[in-house]
Amino acid sequence: MRVISSAKRTSFDKKFSAMGWRTREPLSDEPSPETATLTRRIGDTLIEKGLTLEEIAHLAGYSSADVAHPFLPAGPLLPTV
Repeated sequence: MRVISSAKRTSFDKKFSAMGWRTREPLSDEPSPETATLTRRIGDTLIEKGLTLEEIAHLAGYSSADVAHPFLPAGPLLPTV
């Protein structure tokens, strides 16, 4: 499109290289978003204390343990008693 001269483009390239943008994007070193694990750990603890999946679902406000919810244990599901 010839909107900028080749000298100006070279200047931009040098500035981008000096800022490290030629090898990485700006903000690419930002940490990735966290994933919540507390609710599943609470569910695991409640199962260890003897509660069934149905009881945990009821305490968490879900209609049944068949519905996927954040308090389900992280490992394989334990059978309800």
